[in-house]
Amino acid sequence: MKIFARRRFLGLLVLVVPLACVLSYAVGQQWFFRWRLERLLADVKLLEVPKSSWPDFQRFMTRWGKWGFYQGTCDANHCAYRVILGDQFLQRWYPSGESPRHEWARWALNAVGVRPAGAFVDVEVLSNRVVSKGFGLMINQPFGSHYEELFAHSYEGSRLPHYRDFVLLHPNRYLESGQRGYFMLSFTPSEASDEKNRLTHFRFNCITKLFPCSKSEDFLPDAYAEYKQQSSQVSREMDSVCGEPLWVAARDATGVFVADVVSAKRVTAYDDGTPADTY
Repeated sequence: MKIFARRRFLGLLVLVVPLACVLSYAVGQQWFFRWRLERLLADVKLLEVPKSSWPDFQRFMTRWGKWGFYQGTCDANHCAYRVILGDQFLQRWYPSGESPRHEWARWALNAVGVRPAGAFVDVEVLSNRVVSKGFGLMINQPFGSHYEELFAHSYEGSRLPHYRDFVLLHPNRYLESGQRGYFMLSFTPSEASDEKNRLTHFRFNCITKLFPCSKSEDFLPDAYAEYKQQSSQVSREMDSVCGEPLWVAARDATGVFVADVVSAKRVTAYDDGTPADTY
Protein backbone atom coordinates (compact mmCIF):
# COMPACT_ATOMS: atom_id res chain seq x y z
CA MET A 1 0.00 0.00 0.00
CA LYS A 2 2.80 2.39 0.82
CA ILE A 3 4.43 1.74 -2.55
CA PHE A 4 1.11 2.28 -4.33
CA ALA A 5 0.44 5.52 -2.43
CA ARG A 6 3.93 6.76 -3.17
CA ARG A 7 3.48 6.09 -6.87
CA ARG A 8 0.18 7.96 -6.89
CA PHE A 9 1.82 10.89 -5.14
CA LEU A 10 4.72 10.94 -7.61
CA GLY A 11 2.31 10.68 -10.50
CA LEU A 12 0.35 13.63 -9.16
CA LEU A 13 3.54 15.64 -8.81
CA VAL A 14 4.44 14.87 -12.43
CA LEU A 15 1.12 16.41 -13.49
CA VAL A 16 0.81 19.29 -11.04
CA VAL A 17 4.37 20.64 -11.00
CA PRO A 18 4.69 21.23 -14.77
CA LEU A 19 1.20 22.77 -14.88
CA ALA A 20 2.01 25.05 -11.95
CA CYS A 21 5.24 26.13 -13.66
CA VAL A 22 3.45 26.87 -16.93
CA LEU A 23 0.71 28.89 -15.24
CA SER A 24 3.25 30.76 -13.10
CA TYR A 25 5.15 31.68 -16.25
CA ALA A 26 1.90 32.86 -17.90
CA VAL A 27 1.03 35.04 -14.90
CA GLY A 28 4.54 36.51 -14.85
CA GLN A 29 4.30 37.27 -18.54
CA GLN A 30 0.96 39.01 -17.97
CA TRP A 31 2.45 41.23 -15.26
CA PHE A 32 5.43 42.07 -17.46
CA PHE A 33 3.04 42.99 -20.27
CA ARG A 34 1.14 45.29 -17.92
CA TRP A 35 4.40 46.97 -16.88
CA ARG A 36 5.35 47.49 -20.55
CA LEU A 37 1.98 49.10 -21.31
CA GLU A 38 2.39 51.47 -18.38
CA ARG A 39 5.75 52.57 -19.81
CA LEU A 40 4.22 52.93 -23.27
CA LEU A 41 1.40 55.18 -22.04
CA ALA A 42 3.87 57.28 -20.03
CA ASP A 43 5.96 57.85 -23.18
CA VAL A 44 2.88 58.72 -25.21
CA LYS A 45 1.93 61.36 -22.66
CA LEU A 46 5.36 62.96 -23.09
CA LEU A 47 4.43 63.77 -26.70
CA GLU A 48 2.57 67.09 -26.64
CA VAL A 49 0.19 68.05 -29.44
CA PRO A 50 1.22 70.23 -31.27
CA LYS A 51 4.35 71.24 -29.36
CA SER A 52 6.49 68.10 -29.70
CA SER A 53 8.80 68.17 -32.70
CA TRP A 54 10.19 65.54 -35.03
CA PRO A 55 13.27 64.90 -32.80
CA ASP A 56 10.90 64.32 -29.85
CA PHE A 57 8.99 61.76 -31.88
CA GLN A 58 12.21 60.10 -33.06
CA ARG A 59 13.11 59.37 -29.45
CA PHE A 60 9.73 57.71 -29.00
CA MET A 61 10.17 55.77 -32.23
CA THR A 62 13.64 54.59 -31.23
CA ARG A 63 12.33 53.17 -27.96
CA TRP A 64 9.25 51.45 -29.42
CA GLY A 65 10.43 50.73 -32.95
CA LYS A 66 10.47 46.99 -32.30
CA TRP A 67 6.67 47.05 -32.19
CA GLY A 68 6.11 50.01 -34.51
CA PHE A 69 5.44 50.32 -38.23
CA TYR A 70 4.30 52.79 -40.87
CA GLN A 71 3.25 52.74 -44.50
CA GLY A 72 4.95 54.73 -47.22
CA THR A 73 7.44 57.28 -45.98
CA CYS A 74 8.06 58.51 -42.45
CA ASP A 75 9.93 61.77 -42.09
CA ALA A 76 9.55 65.21 -40.57
CA ASN A 77 7.16 66.26 -43.35
CA HIS A 78 4.68 63.50 -42.65
CA CYS A 79 4.58 60.24 -40.72
CA ALA A 80 1.64 58.12 -39.58
CA TYR A 81 3.12 55.71 -37.05
CA ARG A 82 1.52 52.86 -35.13
CA VAL A 83 2.75 50.71 -32.25
CA ILE A 84 0.97 47.45 -31.48
CA LEU A 85 1.61 45.31 -28.40
CA GLY A 86 -0.15 42.03 -27.72
CA ASP A 87 -0.09 39.36 -25.05
CA GLN A 88 -1.49 35.92 -25.84
CA PHE A 89 0.20 33.20 -23.85
CA LEU A 90 1.36 30.46 -26.23
CA GLN A 91 0.24 31.90 -29.56
CA ARG A 92 -0.60 28.47 -30.96
CA TRP A 93 -3.38 28.18 -28.38
CA TYR A 94 -5.09 31.20 -29.95
CA PRO A 95 -5.56 30.31 -33.62
CA SER A 96 -8.22 32.98 -34.17
CA GLY A 97 -6.71 35.57 -31.84
CA GLU A 98 -9.83 35.45 -29.67
CA SER A 99 -9.96 32.35 -27.49
CA PRO A 100 -7.76 29.32 -26.75
CA ARG A 101 -8.09 26.30 -28.98
CA HIS A 102 -8.82 23.94 -26.09
CA GLU A 103 -11.53 24.43 -23.47
CA TRP A 104 -9.29 23.17 -20.69
CA ALA A 105 -6.65 25.76 -21.63
CA ARG A 106 -9.20 28.57 -21.51
CA TRP A 107 -10.44 27.42 -18.11
CA ALA A 108 -6.94 27.05 -16.67
CA LEU A 109 -5.74 30.45 -17.93
CA ASN A 110 -8.89 32.24 -16.79
CA ALA A 111 -8.54 30.68 -13.34
CA VAL A 112 -5.22 32.48 -12.81
CA GLY A 113 -6.27 35.72 -14.53
CA VAL A 114 -4.49 35.21 -17.86
CA ARG A 115 -6.51 36.52 -20.82
CA PRO A 116 -5.61 37.88 -24.27
CA ALA A 117 -4.86 41.61 -24.15
CA GLY A 118 -3.41 44.22 -26.45
CA ALA A 119 -2.73 47.91 -26.93
CA PHE A 120 -1.90 50.26 -29.75
CA VAL A 121 -0.58 53.79 -30.18
CA ASP A 122 -1.15 56.05 -33.19
CA VAL A 123 1.01 59.13 -33.70
CA GLU A 124 0.91 61.49 -36.67
CA VAL A 125 3.64 63.99 -37.51
CA LEU A 126 3.06 66.81 -39.98
CA SER A 127 5.49 69.59 -40.89
CA ASN A 128 7.87 68.70 -38.07
CA ARG A 129 5.14 68.66 -35.38
CA VAL A 130 3.14 65.94 -33.64
CA VAL A 131 -0.41 66.79 -34.71
CA SER A 132 -2.30 63.85 -33.17
CA LYS A 133 -1.83 60.87 -30.92
CA GLY A 134 -3.97 58.04 -29.57
CA PHE A 135 -3.78 55.15 -27.13
CA GLY A 136 -6.07 52.14 -27.14
CA LEU A 137 -6.37 49.25 -24.67
CA MET A 138 -8.11 45.95 -25.48
CA ILE A 139 -8.81 42.98 -23.23
CA ASN A 140 -10.73 39.85 -24.17
CA GLN A 141 -12.88 38.80 -21.25
CA PRO A 142 -14.46 35.33 -20.95
CA PHE A 143 -18.11 35.20 -21.92
CA GLY A 144 -19.61 31.73 -21.91
CA SER A 145 -17.59 29.53 -24.26
CA HIS A 146 -15.79 32.41 -25.96
CA TYR A 147 -14.21 35.81 -25.35
CA GLU A 148 -15.66 39.27 -25.90
CA GLU A 149 -13.44 42.29 -26.46
CA LEU A 150 -13.45 45.31 -24.17
CA PHE A 151 -11.93 48.38 -25.79
CA ALA A 152 -11.09 51.88 -24.51
CA HIS A 153 -9.41 54.57 -26.59
CA SER A 154 -8.09 58.06 -25.91
CA TYR A 155 -7.27 60.49 -28.73
CA GLU A 156 -5.86 63.99 -28.96
CA GLY A 157 -5.98 66.04 -32.14
CA SER A 158 -6.76 69.47 -33.50
CA ARG A 159 -10.54 68.91 -33.63
CA LEU A 160 -13.20 66.96 -31.78
CA PRO A 161 -15.89 64.79 -33.39
CA HIS A 162 -18.82 66.99 -34.43
CA TYR A 163 -21.32 66.06 -31.76
CA ARG A 164 -22.75 69.36 -30.65
CA ASP A 165 -24.41 68.15 -27.45
CA PHE A 166 -21.15 67.14 -25.80
CA VAL A 167 -19.05 69.89 -27.34
CA LEU A 168 -21.35 72.49 -25.83
CA LEU A 169 -20.66 71.12 -22.35
CA HIS A 170 -16.90 70.68 -22.78
CA PRO A 171 -15.42 72.57 -25.73
CA ASN A 172 -12.10 70.75 -25.47
CA ARG A 173 -13.15 67.15 -24.86
CA TYR A 174 -15.67 64.58 -25.97
CA LEU A 175 -16.62 61.25 -24.37
CA GLU A 176 -18.53 58.38 -25.97
CA SER A 177 -19.64 54.97 -24.75
CA GLY A 178 -20.80 52.13 -26.97
CA GLN A 179 -23.09 49.24 -26.10
CA ARG A 180 -20.63 46.45 -26.86
CA GLY A 181 -17.59 47.12 -24.70
CA TYR A 182 -16.42 50.37 -26.32
CA PHE A 183 -15.43 53.64 -24.65
CA MET A 184 -13.66 56.61 -26.21
CA LEU A 185 -12.52 60.06 -25.14
CA SER A 186 -11.06 62.78 -27.34
CA PHE A 187 -9.25 66.01 -26.54
CA THR A 188 -8.02 69.12 -28.26
CA PRO A 189 -4.61 70.56 -27.31
CA SER A 190 -6.43 73.35 -25.46
CA GLU A 191 -7.60 70.97 -22.75
CA ALA A 192 -5.80 71.41 -19.41
CA SER A 193 -2.97 68.94 -18.85
CA ASP A 194 -4.19 67.91 -15.41
CA GLU A 195 -7.63 67.11 -16.84
CA LYS A 196 -6.15 65.00 -19.62
CA ASN A 197 -3.99 63.09 -17.14
CA ARG A 198 -6.94 62.54 -14.81
CA LEU A 199 -9.27 61.26 -17.51
CA THR A 200 -6.65 59.09 -19.25
CA HIS A 201 -5.59 57.30 -16.08
CA PHE A 202 -5.99 53.81 -17.54
CA ARG A 203 -6.53 51.07 -14.95
CA PHE A 204 -4.07 48.46 -16.14
CA ASN A 205 -4.98 46.22 -13.23
CA CYS A 206 -7.78 44.97 -15.50
CA ILE A 207 -5.01 43.02 -17.27
CA THR A 208 -3.78 41.23 -14.17
CA LYS A 209 -6.93 40.92 -12.03
CA LEU A 210 -7.95 37.43 -11.01
CA PHE A 211 -11.54 38.30 -11.88
CA PRO A 212 -11.94 40.14 -15.19
CA CYS A 213 -13.27 43.66 -15.64
CA SER A 214 -16.85 43.45 -16.80
CA LYS A 215 -16.98 46.49 -19.11
CA SER A 216 -14.65 48.82 -20.98
CA GLU A 217 -15.57 51.72 -18.69
CA ASP A 218 -13.63 49.94 -15.94
CA PHE A 219 -10.45 50.92 -17.79
CA LEU A 220 -11.25 54.63 -17.33
CA PRO A 221 -13.60 55.00 -14.34
CA ASP A 222 -12.99 58.75 -13.88
CA ALA A 223 -13.80 59.47 -17.52
CA TYR A 224 -16.85 57.23 -17.44
CA ALA A 225 -18.20 58.95 -14.32
CA GLU A 226 -18.00 62.25 -16.16
CA TYR A 227 -19.63 60.70 -19.21
CA LYS A 228 -22.61 59.61 -17.13
CA GLN A 229 -22.91 63.08 -15.65
CA GLN A 230 -22.74 64.65 -19.12
CA SER A 231 -25.29 62.24 -20.52
CA SER A 232 -27.77 63.10 -17.79
CA GLN A 233 -27.28 66.82 -18.30
CA VAL A 234 -27.54 66.58 -22.09
CA SER A 235 -30.72 64.54 -21.79
CA ARG A 236 -32.34 67.18 -19.60
CA GLU A 237 -31.30 69.99 -21.94
CA MET A 238 -32.50 68.16 -25.03
CA ASP A 239 -35.85 67.36 -23.42
CA SER A 240 -36.36 71.04 -22.66
CA VAL A 241 -35.75 72.05 -26.28
CA CYS A 242 -36.23 69.26 -28.77
CA GLY A 243 -36.34 65.50 -28.54
CA GLU A 244 -34.72 64.89 -31.94
CA PRO A 245 -31.59 66.91 -32.84
CA LEU A 246 -31.13 67.90 -36.47
CA TRP A 247 -27.72 67.05 -37.92
CA VAL A 248 -26.28 68.73 -41.01
CA ALA A 249 -23.24 67.29 -42.78
CA ALA A 250 -21.41 68.39 -45.91
CA ARG A 251 -18.46 67.25 -47.94
CA ASP A 252 -16.22 69.11 -50.38
CA ALA A 253 -18.14 72.31 -49.71
CA THR A 254 -16.72 75.80 -49.30
CA GLY A 255 -19.23 76.68 -46.61
CA VAL A 256 -21.77 75.00 -44.40
CA PHE A 257 -24.77 76.66 -42.81
CA VAL A 258 -25.32 75.63 -39.18
CA ALA A 259 -28.32 76.63 -37.07
CA ASP A 260 -29.40 75.93 -33.48
CA VAL A 261 -33.01 75.39 -32.45
CA VAL A 262 -34.05 78.22 -30.14
CA SER A 263 -37.69 77.23 -29.62
CA ALA A 264 -39.89 74.22 -30.28
CA LYS A 265 -43.29 72.81 -29.47
CA ARG A 266 -44.94 69.42 -29.61
CA VAL A 267 -47.38 68.95 -32.50
CA THR A 268 -50.20 66.53 -31.76
CA ALA A 269 -52.01 66.95 -35.07
CA TYR A 270 -51.30 68.35 -38.51
CA ASP A 271 -53.37 71.15 -40.06
CA ASP A 272 -55.55 68.60 -41.83
CA GLY A 273 -56.37 66.87 -38.53
CA THR A 274 -54.04 63.90 -39.05
CA PRO A 275 -52.65 62.72 -35.66
CA ALA A 276 -48.97 63.31 -35.10
CA ASP A 277 -46.46 62.67 -32.37
CA THR A 278 -43.49 64.78 -33.18
CA TYR A 279 -41.99 68.21 -32.59
